[in-house]
Amino acid sequence: MNERTATGVTVAESGRQSAGASGIHGTGQRSEAAGKTVFFLCVLLVVLSSAPVLSFYLGAGGDLQFHLCRIEAIRQALSTGQFPVRISGYWCGGYGYASSVLYGELFLYAPAVLRIIGFSPQDAYKFYLLAVNIFTCFSAYYCLKKMLGERLSAFVGTAVYMLAPYRLSTLHLRAAVGEYTAMAFMPFIIYGLYLIYGRRRGWQWLALGFSGLIQCHVISTFMAGIFTALICLVRIRQTLSKEVLLQFVRAVVCTVLINAWFLLPFLEYIGFDYNVSGLGVHSRGRFASHAVFVSQLISFFPQGEGASIVTGKMWDTDNGMEMSYTLGGGMMLVLVFFAVYRLYDKRRGKRTVCGSDASKKAGRQMSRLLTGACLLSMLMATTWFPWDFLQQRNDLFAWVTGSIQFPWRFLTISTVAGAFAAAFFIFELRRGVQNHLVFYGVLLSVGFLTLLSADYFLQDYEKKSEPGYTTAYEIDSWWLGCAEYMPTGTDETTFYGDGLQGGEGLSIEGFERAQGRVRVCCENAADREISLDVPVLYYKGYAARDVDTGQRLDALPADNMRVRVMVPAGYRGTFDVRFEPPWYWRAGEVISCMTAILLILFGVKNKRGQKKVWMQER
Repeated sequence: MNERTATGVTVAESGRQSAGASGIHGTGQRSEAAGKTVFFLCVLLVVLSSAPVLSFYLGAGGDLQFHLCRIEAIRQALSTGQFPVRISGYWCGGYGYASSVLYGELFLYAPAVLRIIGFSPQDAYKFYLLAVNIFTCFSAYYCLKKMLGERLSAFVGTAVYMLAPYRLSTLHLRAAVGEYTAMAFMPFIIYGLYLIYGRRRGWQWLALGFSGLIQCHVISTFMAGIFTALICLVRIRQTLSKEVLLQFVRAVVCTVLINAWFLLPFLEYIGFDYNVSGLGVHSRGRFASHAVFVSQLISFFPQGEGASIVTGKMWDTDNGMEMSYTLGGGMMLVLVFFAVYRLYDKRRGKRTVCGSDASKKAGRQMSRLLTGACLLSMLMATTWFPWDFLQQRNDLFAWVTGSIQFPWRFLTISTVAGAFAAAFFIFELRRGVQNHLVFYGVLLSVGFLTLLSADYFLQDYEKKSEPGYTTAYEIDSWWLGCAEYMPTGTDETTFYGDGLQGGEGLSIEGFERAQGRVRVCCENAADREISLDVPVLYYKGYAARDVDTGQRLDALPADNMRVRVMVPAGYRGTFDVRFEPPWYWRAGEVISCMTAILLILFGVKNKRGQKKVWMQER
């Protein structure tokens, strides 16, 4: 079934109409050969972009140790029967950490299972990165192929996306697991919006894209939500139509229901005070200090080293080198060609070269929308956007910037929007220019510069990164990065060691600590309640219960944010301290499972209906 645009004609239909002239489509052996060629080229894309992890070694990466800890924490929790993982006792030397509640980790269950069956930490991570890279290639090509209806333009957009230096830096230099996983799902959001505004059913794809983002990177979800809202405003007349608005409602409801198991705990915990809560205040009026210079943005030769450095200190040798912030030569060239072609097209007037005026207009609308999103997000990443001015005058902007942390994160949106804009531009150029030499000249130029920027980054990274081999014994469970989810007021200096604290007047007869659980056997012979601090980091949900009777003892946060158990007067026995998810968290898990099952059944039924219609037409 065709995905129709608002004008009633699909871009894909335009591709099929001009298939004979273009030669990209064919029937029989020719079409099969073209499909095999594209498949082979996509495999090369995956191999090239994954090259640094195909060696025996594994580079350090900016956040690699933290993400290896996340995998180890999930492995430990799954091994002890905790599912889904909420707070693993692996973290902080056994004290626990709420990473799984506040940071989507669903996809990290895969490398955690590989660890359980015997894979080394770095091999499990390599398999994960390779799997995400394959899925990214598939999602980009699939969505572009569906929208454009041809292989060449879809592959060009996929290649520009896969080899974009910013995406490569998230894969290797920064080891930003959440961010590069989120980039695998962003094509589905674009495809969903394309279908919705084309008056076709696309809410499932929109829900799939945002669900993937929620489960791996909340910041990317937030940024994608901002730009989705902007698109809705730009096309407000269509947005407010009953058909389109109903699809957005369905997408939102479906996304909330299928992610209820994660969203309920996340929304409850995010209201508490953590280190991350102070980041917005700390960066107020200073958000642009981590912004990008235009000279960095237009570079064709991105370096494979560096880190995010405050603008005023980036030339200080003690701070190291600033990492590259560029979209790559191919994508920048597409933007230049796009502007030139628009001027040429405007002078030429409304003369149609091939395809209908309606289909050409639909393609131009989509390419303009994508190009506009790319340019706007690029501007928002640079020092030219007035972030500091807005922060100092509006609490809303201060909250937004505090949540995003660094303006260069908007290059994620620039990368996906720019790559898709490149695909639409190549599609339109092929049908709008009669001189084939011009088309192939543009195509080869974009392809060459895309490969040049990507290869330069990969070679520079391989040359300057320090090769290493990470074993399970070398992973430090205290590697928390900025410790964003550490409760405010935590005194980490008191967290080393397994001993109990306080409890004067208690007779401790036994103490055991393992796998995120603490068991204490004690007697309180006094006529008053006595507090006992156990070696567990306090989060809401921790409970102390008598092993024999199930009697619940009060569990509170101590001054240093340990779990403090109030032992009642006259108590003698053994109690356990462990994390107990609230009942409504469990209810959220049931809702998510039921929603997933219903969506699968709905999809199967819809597929069978389409197949039946196709057979009848045959």
